[in-house]
Amino acid sequence: MVNNLLGEMPDEFVNAFVQTKNFQFFQKVGENPAGSSQRDRKRFFNMVNKELGDMPEEMLQKFSESPDFAVFLTMGELYG
Repeated sequence: MVNNLLGEMPDEFVNAFVQTKNFQFFQKVGENPAGSSQRDRKRFFNMVNKELGDMPEEMLQKFSESPDFAVFLTMGELYG
């Protein structure tokens, strides 16, 4: 779900994001989410949630109407 959202973001956002330490962390957790600690999962969720705040309004609207949004809300209850 998160990879799909990232892939739909504008190129400028993606290019800037891949240059950050957050991207390194994103890769680490993304490669082995089940093996990540509870603390890392919480940090990952909060990072993704913050990045979604920079999502263009039309993308945010589309995401909020998708089945993935229910998964995101459940993740928020667990890790937010």
